[in-house]
Amino acid sequence: MIDISTLNSEVKVKVVAGKTALTLRQLSELQSGSILELDRRIDDMVDIYVNDTLVAKGRLFTENDELIVKIAEIVNDGETA
Repeated sequence: MIDISTLNSEVKVKVVAGKTALTLRQLSELQSGSILELDRRIDDMVDIYVNDTLVAKGRLFTENDELIVKIAEIVNDGETA
């Protein structure tokens, strides 16, 4: 049973569209307009983490000029970020 007093507690939600690795040199050379190549395709699902635990996968959309995430599936055995 959920403790109702905790329902107003804030949690950290993070949406990860992809990852990459850089050398320190590459990192130091980043500037406005630099492009980072991620490990995913544009149509791949994004990972949704709550308090650094993977809880769902979703798809990115835009609505009224805002970026939104639509949850596509719930992950039961979440990994820690």
